[in-house]
Amino acid sequence: MRSFLLAVGLLAGFSIVHGQNYVNVPLKSNITQVNPMIGLVFWDDNYFTPYTAYSLEYLYLPVNNLVIGRVNGTLQYNWTYLENRLNNIANRGHQAIFRPYYEYPGDPTAVPAFLKNISGYKGQVYSGEEFMDWRSADLRILHLDMHTQFALRYDSDPRVFCVETGFGFWSEYHISGGPNLQLGYNFPSGEFQLEAITLITSLFKNTPVLYSIDIADIYDNWCPVFQNISNLPFGSFDDSSFANDTQDWNDGNKQRLGWWTRYQQQPLGGEIAYEDNVQQHALDVNGPEGVPLPTYVANYHYTFLIANDQTTYQYNGPLTQIQRIQQVGQTFGYKFTITSFQTNGTHTQVTVQNTGVAPAYKNMFLQVSGVQSSVSLKYLQPGSSLTVTVQVNTSSPTLKIVSPFITSKQTIQYEANL
Repeated sequence: MRSFLLAVGLLAGFSIVHGQNYVNVPLKSNITQVNPMIGLVFWDDNYFTPYTAYSLEYLYLPVNNLVIGRVNGTLQYNWTYLENRLNNIANRGHQAIFRPYYEYPGDPTAVPAFLKNISGYKGQVYSGEEFMDWRSADLRILHLDMHTQFALRYDSDPRVFCVETGFGFWSEYHISGGPNLQLGYNFPSGEFQLEAITLITSLFKNTPVLYSIDIADIYDNWCPVFQNISNLPFGSFDDSSFANDTQDWNDGNKQRLGWWTRYQQQPLGGEIAYEDNVQQHALDVNGPEGVPLPTYVANYHYTFLIANDQTTYQYNGPLTQIQRIQQVGQTFGYKFTITSFQTNGTHTQVTVQNTGVAPAYKNMFLQVSGVQSSVSLKYLQPGSSLTVTVQVNTSSPTLKIVSPFITSKQTIQYEANL
């Protein structure tokens, strides 16, 4: 791999080898925002200023708001609802995490009306609540086609950081509190789960796909083919994070997912739990139960956590709540620190270290005086460093970190004290 990178670098006019007669170049830089693709996340109808205090917004996507019909066997989509929300998020200098869903407790299923009206489709009703009918071949086709369309439209879209998906309530891979599990009826069969997850994870090349940690639940066994899909390239989310009451259960699922190595290639996220006083004290100096949130984030290598209610509370420290949201948000995910910046007049050599808790999951590049390196910072692991040499004729180089996967209103900041 090193030889390959060297060959590519030389062809492009760059190298990652050490040069001669380099002199140090002063470089000062501080991170004054939450960088793209990391941090505390807020629903897209709960935005607030300054926008630099967070970089990600979240939205649920009811399937029947997107899939509106079928003509001559071809599913018809109305992208306006999703596009408007993505544009609004991008206009605030943020990126989206979106999650399509069919089942939201208390609401009718989000199965498109045309499909519900097909003869033979009959969703289960339990305690007055409607559930899915996964016996329907039309429903299964819709699920696969919808994710295919997502990948075609959004896999390289800088407005979208990742897609969360799944089955069951909120697409969290369970129908806990509902009817008894009937695979192939109120929950997809193991065979279809295997088909769907294999396809979906193969479609997305740039945009991460995440499934709930409940996919690894061996007790309720929502995913009977878990052993067949556990090594596929997907990230994971835990929507009851940071609560002692559920930690042992959740950690069991995380262990089975290989959580503490999965983060090296796939992002991990979730939501701060709505349990006890966790929400009210999540940002407290010592957290709600004795562990500060930044420590928890580091231990679990989180890239993001939904924290929608945090604007309504006040933590027990000297900062404003918004300042605390930004401060904690900066402890998630990647963090690039420049540890060496040198030039010999024709080449500039840069050493960058990831001083964060997880890697970046999309391509990012060093750019010296307008000349971009070909060596990506994607997957640079926490604690690891990379030295890149860029051919550029200047004795006073400047440095940026750039990416094709951020919007025009975003920048990637770094730390430097040289």
